[in-house]
Amino acid sequence: MIFKDRPFALRAPAEPSVIGVDLDEPRISGPSEFTDSDDELELSEVSGGSWTFRTPMGKSTGATPEQCLQGSQSDVLPSEIREKELQRGQTLPVGTRLCTVTSDGNLAMLKITKVEKRATNDLPDYFTELTLWQQ
Repeated sequence: MIFKDRPFALRAPAEPSVIGVDLDEPRISGPSEFTDSDDELELSEVSGGSWTFRTPMGKSTGATPEQCLQGSQSDVLPSEIREKELQRGQTLPVGTRLCTVTSDGNLAMLKITKVEKRATNDLPDYFTELTLWQQ
């Protein structure tokens, strides 16, 4: 294990911005930076907003690396989730564990701990705990 339950906030960017999220670092690129192929997730506040997964992202039934890997392979989400689904909180509610094999080949799990809607953004802010395993 590289790290466990590290707090990691995924705050909606200001409109009209796109930010990249690298789960290996963990790092969020600023709106003036270009997102790159190392990013596993892209948060966009353009044309309503969306989350775009650059690596297959699935839902895990548990917190073990085996369950996480299985979820990343067998319960895969669409590559894009639009703002309406994120605002309703049905697709990614609190308690959801999202898993992916990162661009560096590690296994990452984001556990959603809080969702906060903001009046100034189309996307809500997601507060998570990030766990990263070396494969």
